[in-house]
Amino acid sequence: MFWRLPPVPRILTGVMLALTALAAAIDTGDYYALVSRGMIDTTRACPASLAVLVLALVGLRELKLRTDRVCRWKLELLGAGFGALTACLAILLAFGATDYRRSADCAIVLGAAVRAGGAPSLALSDRVAEGVRLYHEGHVQSIVMTGGVDPVHGLSEPRTMKRLAVEAGVPADDILLDEGGFNTRASAVNCARIMQGRDWENALLVSHGYHLLRAKTAFSRAGATVYTVPATETRMMRKAPYYVLRECVAWIYYALPLT
Repeated sequence: MFWRLPPVPRILTGVMLALTALAAAIDTGDYYALVSRGMIDTTRACPASLAVLVLALVGLRELKLRTDRVCRWKLELLGAGFGALTACLAILLAFGATDYRRSADCAIVLGAAVRAGGAPSLALSDRVAEGVRLYHEGHVQSIVMTGGVDPVHGLSEPRTMKRLAVEAGVPADDILLDEGGFNTRASAVNCARIMQGRDWENALLVSHGYHLLRAKTAFSRAGATVYTVPATETRMMRKAPYYVLRECVAWIYYALPLT
């Protein structure tokens, strides 16, 4: 069955697309300004916001062309959903691939799984290695290890992370632990309190690239100023596609004003 979009939804859709295009244009300008000043390190010639800008402009053009045409609402809805997912993936992957390392008061390393025998997962090792690298490069003087404690085995992600960092040459006195980081939001709240208690103004936030957009959102909501640094991966994780798609949903949930 064919439906014609009534005027009000068309107008609202046009306004949303126009606002999206404006925000994407501003973000694209900011991106190139930061690159020109050497404030971010990236191998990408174009930011994700440029792709979002193009999609929004195409959407506006299609909306105008279809004003007097009959269209299939199901196909329109499917196209809108696909476009939204594509834009979300582009932003997530582009943000996670950009390295904002600079001098900061501390590095915050987000935890990952510890195996039943106490061995760190590859994800955990890679994140700690990046935090250690920031310390040895002189970007930070302290590292905060945040994560949870396995309720079954009693294994602590932060303590395992500290052990790895000490073995890599970081003095134990320069490492702080947050064992209440059972999820990203809890880590953000706890680390924000640690920063406030020590009068730290900013931090470098370390995790895998696909996780950084949600983590940045959580820390910003908690009142902490952080600059994201993607962990160098020893190898791509087998479940990486699943993690990326899951992060799209999780990021939107974290960004909702009532959550």
